[in-house]
Amino acid sequence: MSANDILLQLEASSSTPVARRTFQHYADLFFRHLLEYADFPEDYFSLLLEVLSRPNLFSVEGAETFLYQTYASRDALSPKQREKLFELLVDQYPSYTKSQLCLVAADFLSRGYPPAVALGAIERMSSKVKTTEQSNGLLMALDILSKADIADSEFQMRRKRAHDGIILNR
Repeated sequence: MSANDILLQLEASSSTPVARRTFQHYADLFFRHLLEYADFPEDYFSLLLEVLSRPNLFSVEGAETFLYQTYASRDALSPKQREKLFELLVDQYPSYTKSQLCLVAADFLSRGYPPAVALGAIERMSSKVKTTEQSNGLLMALDILSKADIADSEFQMRRKRAHDGIILNR
């Protein structure tokens, strides 16, 4: 099944009672296809971007499974794909309302990119959060970064400021 076929199935099911199950099924299929490639295929990357950028898709419970599955294949992403995914997550995060998607997106940023880059993203995103779900995702990401072995006092101070800012804005 092609990435475009999967996208069509997701669109068709996005407003149905079985959407979550359908999304999880196709996310598993997506992941199995990824295992066949050393490099992340461009058509599957485009599918991922569509799921993460279109409200009718990312608002469905189960949409986060595509990003979760991508984490396991993150080494197959090209530098250009990694950069594009990073910018999309940072830009779209304020639109995410589902708790699981917020947690998976924030986790992906905090574990999938160097700590200083992830912290910069969290700082950018923290001023735009509107929901408890978004705040919780960013707080979890900051907790992950607190465990990074970084003795740099400026990094730790920035992390603490971001944490305090999110707490105050709740």
